[in-house]
Amino acid sequence: MEARSDRSDWLALVTEAALEPELPICDAHHHLWLDNGHSGFPYPVSSFHADTGSGHNVVRSVFLECNAGYRTDGPGHLRPVGETEFVVRCAAEARRAGGTEIAAIVGHADVMLGDAVEEVLAAHEAAGAGLFRGIRYIVAWDGDRKLQMGIPQGALADERLRAGVRTVGRMGHSFDKIGRAHV
Repeated sequence: MEARSDRSDWLALVTEAALEPELPICDAHHHLWLDNGHSGFPYPVSSFHADTGSGHNVVRSVFLECNAGYRTDGPGHLRPVGETEFVVRCAAEARRAGGTEIAAIVGHADVMLGDAVEEVLAAHEAAGAGLFRGIRYIVAWDGDRKLQMGIPQGALADERLRAGVRTVGRMGHSFDKIGRAHV
């Protein structure tokens, strides 16, 4: 499928009037990426601001991990920290431009590292300019290999994962899991 550089025709199909345009909103989930991301087109800060400034009073938003801006070198377990670094740059760009503030970052860390996930969390904290709040982790598993995402069956029952989640909590961060897993 060819990536679309302009999605204005698609966006124009539906318009939504703000019910309470003065009500301040914190959007609890958004993504950013400079490549074609998950949607087939880039979604930089300018697009984010166009969307959040289109009638509703979205004053803040929380970035949730989406595999954008990962480091391309260095230890594999620390590569997700590149996304936090990327979003910190985007947050500074958003502040300069005005509009919706990127108020927090929920990144990714492999909690299957157990207690060793502390190194990754500390790196996110160091890179996060005070915005890093926690991690999101996929625990969904399916018997169809095409749908598996590298997560072992029974991940939630795995003591390594449980130790990693305890470390996330001990360090004062949130843990957001995606999907159901068969335990």
